[in-house]
Amino acid sequence: MKFFWSFAIFVFVNSAMAKKRLKPNIIFIMTDDQDVELGSMRVMNRTRQIFSEGAEFVNAFVTSPICCPSRSSILTGMYTHNHNTLTNNMNCSSMNWRVGPERQSYARYLADAGYLTGHFGKYLNEYDGSYIPAGWHQWIGLVRNSRFYNYTLRHNTFFRRHRNNYGKDYFTDVITNHSLAFFRRAKARNPNRPVLMVISHSAPHGPEDAAPQYQAAFKNITAPRTPNWNYISLDKHWILRVTPKMDQQKIAFSDLLYRKRLQTLLSVDASIQRVYNMLKETGTLDNTYIFLSSDHGYHLGQFGLVKGKSMPYESDIRVPFYARGPNIPRNAKIQQVVLNIDLAPTFLDIAGIKTPRTMDGVSVMKLFTRRLRKPNDQPRVRRKISHRWRDTFLITRGKPRRGNKHRVTKKQPKSAKATFLERLCAESKYRSPCVAGQQWHCIKIKGRLRLKKCKKIEQLPVHPTTPTVEMCTCYRPRLPWVKPTKEQPPRDDENNKEKLQKRSLRSQQRRAHKQSNYYKEVSRAMKMAARRRKAKMMNMKPLEENGDVEIDKRLERINAKIAGIKFRLEALRGRKKKLIRIKEEKDTENYLKQKYEEFPCPCPTPSQPAKSRRPRGGSKAGRLRRRLRSGAINSEVYKKRLQRRNKKKNSLKSSLRSGKRRKKTTKKKSRRTKCSVPGMSCFYQTNYHWKTPPLWNGGEFCFCPSSSNNTYWCLRTINQHQNFLYCEYITQFLEYFDLNTDPYQLYNIVDRISPSVLYDLHHQLERLKGCKGSHSCTQYHGKPYKKPDQSVNSTSKPVTKTKITDKKPTTTQSPTKLQDTSYTETTPKPTKLLEKIVDKSDGQSNKEANKNTNKEMLTEKGKIEKKKRGKQKKDGLAPTPTTNVKKAEKSKSKAEKKKKRNRGKKTNRRVNGNKRDSFTTVSP
Repeated sequence: MKFFWSFAIFVFVNSAMAKKRLKPNIIFIMTDDQDVELGSMRVMNRTRQIFSEGAEFVNAFVTSPICCPSRSSILTGMYTHNHNTLTNNMNCSSMNWRVGPERQSYARYLADAGYLTGHFGKYLNEYDGSYIPAGWHQWIGLVRNSRFYNYTLRHNTFFRRHRNNYGKDYFTDVITNHSLAFFRRAKARNPNRPVLMVISHSAPHGPEDAAPQYQAAFKNITAPRTPNWNYISLDKHWILRVTPKMDQQKIAFSDLLYRKRLQTLLSVDASIQRVYNMLKETGTLDNTYIFLSSDHGYHLGQFGLVKGKSMPYESDIRVPFYARGPNIPRNAKIQQVVLNIDLAPTFLDIAGIKTPRTMDGVSVMKLFTRRLRKPNDQPRVRRKISHRWRDTFLITRGKPRRGNKHRVTKKQPKSAKATFLERLCAESKYRSPCVAGQQWHCIKIKGRLRLKKCKKIEQLPVHPTTPTVEMCTCYRPRLPWVKPTKEQPPRDDENNKEKLQKRSLRSQQRRAHKQSNYYKEVSRAMKMAARRRKAKMMNMKPLEENGDVEIDKRLERINAKIAGIKFRLEALRGRKKKLIRIKEEKDTENYLKQKYEEFPCPCPTPSQPAKSRRPRGGSKAGRLRRRLRSGAINSEVYKKRLQRRNKKKNSLKSSLRSGKRRKKTTKKKSRRTKCSVPGMSCFYQTNYHWKTPPLWNGGEFCFCPSSSNNTYWCLRTINQHQNFLYCEYITQFLEYFDLNTDPYQLYNIVDRISPSVLYDLHHQLERLKGCKGSHSCTQYHGKPYKKPDQSVNSTSKPVTKTKITDKKPTTTQSPTKLQDTSYTETTPKPTKLLEKIVDKSDGQSNKEANKNTNKEMLTEKGKIEKKKRGKQKKDGLAPTPTTNVKKAEKSKSKAEKKKKRNRGKKTNRRVNGNKRDSFTTVSP
């Protein structure tokens, strides 16, 4: 009996220890373009109820308010300057991204640590589905940008096209179903293996297609009317100064867009509830961490912008951030600054993996700690406030100009391609225009030499001496039709045989060539599919090795072959269509370029009849000709009918080939001309923008959400003493907002900040722009800047007041601890960026006052030094050297002069009535 009880206790203890050793599961749910400032989380009641058992991070931000750079930062835990994905196009899912930063994502580290990883939903904007990223065992990724219907998903080894059926194709429900099936299957096969699962939703990103059951929700709700809503101020950067106020049409559109965004979030709310219920059913809820966040925020009407993102203000950079799990306290609100680059280190910290040096973020689990109240009590979680947690971070948007490296030099160095083209185009055989027999010619496009292929001689433009005349059709009477008789000379059968044989040989050769090309393409497609399949099989790890898995492998191979061949054929068809379209467009352009002038047709009188032709069947032309010869129809009627028939043929061909295309291009051109502003990216909104209710019927309009010069680098600081935003734009424009007094960034008060403070902020920003790793990228400044009256013993020149050329704010509010500019402070020479904002007039007017203040300070210092010397003499101490540099220089110069005068001279002095010779020496 004792043996039985000891064995039972041993088993129980081992099972308990095994449970403790189990690594927790990680589920990351990400939305697209979800805001915090506009109140999108208030409609997700079930989600807020689930995460009430965890923590809410109040001050959660992103380091770049654009989709692809922010998502790349989430994957790698790096700032944008370290993973080099700067825009939605530049390096977004490129080959450099695949080879470099993508291989350092958190999925790769967790997969190496034994986690079963799965990704479901949107990945990156430019992801084309041609590969599976490293580190993912189960991959169901969206091809290209966000969609709800009519999209393509890349499964592990094949593509699946989804249409517009809600029950089968609604994106939010599809990826939720796949993720739940993956988690259940993984836990059924191996319950002890930890799982990383990422569910990346498209909501509330455009096109904002809500599920049918939610399309009638939130009627008559308008977008939040914050103080900066439809507010125009002339003290901000260029695009906000140019953008006018929204009219009633744009206001109605932004309100409808707000309702549609909330409707899409209701489906996400239901999806999160399903994930929570699944964890309860499988019994893994207590050992699973769930995180919820977004890639960036959104604005609707703020500062007059109808919709969009990419601004450095609170509406665009603040995101929701929730977490729940074993070591996270319940119903906690964390005030520390948390970034999107902290997600990857947090996942690795939960899995027990050391954070790599390449990651710039920090694990948020350092904000919590575990302790036991009593030896036999359950573990209790409490918050741990780190005294060295960051309070300053970097916000970037856009890419710098290409010529930054060579701005100092007068002339930028040319590339190797440009020099090669210059040398090549100097030769006579590449001169333009093309001559007969020439294959290539050089032309200049936007100031750059380009090598283009010459067209055929038949297609070269002809330059006639006389103006082009429209072809005239002259009709002559024909001879009467003669029926062929047997007495006609026989045909040359031998010549005909030779011609037919040559034709048949040519046709056979053409057929063989086409077939060989077809087989070559098919074999090439099969080879490529085999290579891809081998590469995938090398990276993939099967869950179990049994008979079923082997059958699945064979099926996957066959499916991969079929998919590869289909993919190649589709690519070839698309290429063929594109070439045909280009050829047709070029032909039509060359035809339309010719200008015709109307001249009377020089038809001669019908003196000689035309040659008679033998009828070739019962066509309409033949019937018309026979009726014309018999006199049943007039020649004018025949001419009109023939023209009508040709017009019908031409109209049918043009409508089939290029008619629709011309209409579309003319519409697009008209829209582009209406909605085109230089230096800005503009969009034309129509009534056909949305395909699902509620629809927009308010008419067409143009809006410009961003501009090409909207590239910036910003510092955002939040602590007990400071709460500000400082930005430097690529146009050398500066912005400073004190959010303690101005939480909606209404007034740019950079003209009230001293250049010394701006200089410090500029250098702090430069340090963050080049930081690498969490050690250098974590900035913490607990002490605020000193007050002006606390500055003592400053002998440098006083700082002049800064000034901007735009309209000044009307408010009298000013930032705390940073506003006074009347004090003097020892500062190094500011950079060119800060020198431009210094007002020269103020500097000249303050010269006299500065001289007086310096004189007064010098006299006071001189008195203090004299008193010190007197005390030292009384005490018998050696006099201390003067602190004044100018006095020391004067004393040195006097001593040198006296030395020169007294060289070689002797003076007589009487000491106690006696005479003696002595040399006068002067100590410096």
